[in-house]
Amino acid sequence: MKRKSKKKENVQHVVRDPAKEADWGTANPFANPLYYILGIIFTPIWYIGEAKEYGHGWDAVFETFLIVAVGWSLTFFIGANILKFLFTEAPKIADEWEQKQKRDEAVKKHEAAKKKHEESKSKENVSSPGASGSAFFIDNKGHLITNNHVIKGFENRAKIFYDNEEVKLKFIACDEQLDLALLKANVKNEDFIEVADKVVKKMQNIVAAGYPLGKHLSDDLKFTSGIVSSLKGPGNNSAIMQIDAALNPGNSGGPIVDKEKGHLTGVAVAGLRKDVTEGINYGIKASRVKEFLESNRVHLKHNKKSSKDMDVSDKLENSTVYIFTY
Repeated sequence: MKRKSKKKENVQHVVRDPAKEADWGTANPFANPLYYILGIIFTPIWYIGEAKEYGHGWDAVFETFLIVAVGWSLTFFIGANILKFLFTEAPKIADEWEQKQKRDEAVKKHEAAKKKHEESKSKENVSSPGASGSAFFIDNKGHLITNNHVIKGFENRAKIFYDNEEVKLKFIACDEQLDLALLKANVKNEDFIEVADKVVKKMQNIVAAGYPLGKHLSDDLKFTSGIVSSLKGPGNNSAIMQIDAALNPGNSGGPIVDKEKGHLTGVAVAGLRKDVTEGINYGIKASRVKEFLESNRVHLKHNKKSSKDMDVSDKLENSTVYIFTY
């Protein structure tokens, strides 16, 4: 049985011509149908108003024509543009202004966060008024060595307690990578720590001198002893040596010397947390201290006093000083 084929509906496709369509949104009075509609509505009203003044006649007709042809065209054009601005441009401007405000606020927050980060970063390892540590004479001309972090930020506001007096220091140079600082005191010191000519070795007996916890414990110089445990520091840093002699806050910048001759083997710099580790502390090798001094034109001299003439503890007592910022 043959199926009846459905008849296709005759669909007419209408092609729209925008040029022939009415433009209700244009501000051009002669292209907007609304102009003519309102003109037709208000023309009798305008004519009645003119007729009251001129009477029914050609004068009233002429005045009405001027109003429609000129006045109404200008009024419609201005009014349409105002409405167009209020309903199309004004929201865009408001939206752009709001977006700009959000961008400016985001930029301000970013800059504030960046500034805060930079400030917090710059304050890391920076000294503060009242901070203290240890230092020692490296020659008989008043030159002293300490850690850079002990005086950082207060390079020209540091003092030592020497010969029962507070002595102001002059900042000479620093090495932030090595964490060393070179200062000078206007004093005549006879004793100083000589830099060892020999290379530091493992198991070498050493003594660390300094003022742990400042003068909160006492104003007496403290000693701790131990050995060189490793010739490398964290991350295989060859400028650092590891020792097992106890170091505490306040020891920073103090000398680490050979136990037999009292020659400098290193500068106390840091220690790992005591609640996590035990006997892991670090010092900057004497060889790096020597390079730092020579690069800043400080030429090392041998102490005329023989090591045999002075006990190591006496040498440390006379050469190591308490340093603080103000």
